[in-house]
Amino acid sequence: MAGNRRRWDELAAASPDAASPLREERVRPPDDIGNGRSNGNGRSDGRSIGIAQVPGLVRQRAGEDGSCAATRTLLKILSVIETSIVLHRVVAAMDRAGDRVLRESLGLSHSRAVLLLVVERRGPLSQAALADELGCTQPAVTALLSEVSRDGHVEVRVDEANRRRRIVSLTPSGRTMVAAAIAILDQRFTQLLAAAGVDGAVLHAQLTAIDRVINPGETH
Repeated sequence: MAGNRRRWDELAAASPDAASPLREERVRPPDDIGNGRSNGNGRSDGRSIGIAQVPGLVRQRAGEDGSCAATRTLLKILSVIETSIVLHRVVAAMDRAGDRVLRESLGLSHSRAVLLLVVERRGPLSQAALADELGCTQPAVTALLSEVSRDGHVEVRVDEANRRRRIVSLTPSGRTMVAAAIAILDQRFTQLLAAAGVDGAVLHAQLTAIDRVINPGETH
């Protein structure tokens, strides 16, 4: 529980309102958040509470003391956490669905397809730059490159200007694979947006705006 309470203290300290009661009054998380659920006597029954359950638990407690300024501030923080949870859940589900359909249609994993797409959009580029674009470690990218290179989708060559660098470029086979993967995923994504009643252009513009704030100076 000590680690959980430290995290809640950090959230309190990070409150944008300098005069927030969170700075004056330490907010203690419910006893059932963390390693287990309290059974009323300070002991845990061992049932874990996930982060996705935290907002609901706090709102349940807030009903008992909704006038507490510290509780109101905490609920504002939790609204951000909820949005983050939804984004993570959606991205994870889309990755899994994309991986399944690409494997079935092309025999290509989603991670390999993303690598090929980045090389197609940004390449030729160094292996280090590719790892940075993907947000992966260089050993992880090396493993992926070994797979797609073996399949003939990329070419990895030594940089003549710096023989310690490796330059990655797409082959004709890789371009064909990227085009096929994009066609499949675009169709599925269009169907998803239609089912959800979401305007794809608006969603893209909003996500791009957030990305520019988070990653300033990067090419989008």
